[in-house]
This record gives sequence, structure tokens and C-alpha cells, in this order.
Amino acid sequence: MRSSKWIFILGSVLLGQLFATWPNNTQPNLLGADPPGPSQSSKGKPKSNLFEDDQYNFSLYAPSNWDVDRPQNFAVPGLIRAAFSHQGGASIVVFVQEPIRVDAPRTLLEASAKTMKELLSAKIKRQELRQLAGKQAIWLEVEYAGNKGLSDDDNSINTTQHWVAIPREKDVIVLLLTAATRSYAEHEKAFAEVLGSLRVGDARGRTPEPNKSR
Repeated sequence: MRSSKWIFILGSVLLGQLFATWPNNTQPNLLGADPPGPSQSSKGKPKSNLFEDDQYNFSLYAPSNWDVDRPQNFAVPGLIRAAFSHQGGASIVVFVQEPIRVDAPRTLLEASAKTMKELLSAKIKRQELRQLAGKQAIWLEVEYAGNKGLSDDDNSINTTQHWVAIPREKDVIVLLLTAATRSYAEHEKAFAEVLGSLRVGDARGRTPEPNKSR
């Protein structure tokens, strides 16, 4: 299990480390599930890079040149739906939280930033609300000392995390990039690819067609 201390505020309740695995009979359409072949998007994106989660009604494309990782390798405050890793210990994890109550996006943003500062002595690099996939999203970028959340054994480094969370009526979809600060700019480009391809439907509605353009 990777050393991690990923913390997020939802419904005024602090969620600490929760270990998540794929739920029985609800596993999403894993990357590469489509048979190999010439089928590609209009911009040349391989169809096998498409990740679709029918249970939670969202889809995205995997980051280029990243590996699909095992959910069991991560500890996050929620149910992991997809995980990707890159050399040097960087990771992108997609998970869902189902709190008793979903607070307003700004409330979640401010509470989460406050918690990161208090528990990790994190420096808040970016804290804002944005529109993403047609919905209001929390945008929180933090930097802290040490290698919590990385597979890198060097504890003298700094780590940067970029949290993006989309609250819906009954759940919250979270995408989390974790990388050593020294290589964060490179990995942020891959994360931007993922965010640009994200399509999110309503909790019970139809997911819009994935964005195939780049």
C-alpha cells in the first residue's frame, strides 16, 4: 500500500484513509476492454483508452503513456473507480464519495483547503471553482513537505496534489493528481488531458458522449 494521507471534507465530516476495492458486479468498463483493432476516435485517440463507468455515469480517456494501476495500491477517502500511474511515483486516481449530505461546492472547497493546511501544513497554490463537464467543480492545488501519497522513497522531496471534485445531488466525483513537485508540471499536462475528456451525467441520467477532440 502506498504511503498516503489524502484528506477531503464532505458534508462537514472529515474523511480519513479508507481502503477501496472494485465492488462486486459493478466494475466499470476497464481500459483495453475493447478488442484491439483499428477503431479510433476522429482525432486518432484509441478507443481502448476510453474508460466508462455506467454505475456512476461518467466517462474519460486515460492519460497518454500512463499505466493502468491496481486500485488496491491506493488509499483514498472514497470508492476508487480508476487508477493510473507513471514512473517516479506520480498517480491519477478517480474515485467517488457518497456522503450523507453533499454541501455546496464553495463550502466544500473552503473546508477542504482549511483541512489540508491544518493537517499537512500544506501551501495552497490554487483554490477556486470552475466549470468542468458542464458542472461546477472544485479546483484545489496544494504542496506539502514529504512524499505522502507517492511511491517515491525519498522523504526529502515536496509533493503536489491537484484535487478536482464535482458534487452532484447524492455523490461527488473526485479526480486526484499526486506527483513530486519537481516533476509536477509535466504530469499536470497529462491530468489536463484527462479533465478535458471528462464527461459527467446526472446521478441517474445519461452520460454525454465522451469528448474525442484534442
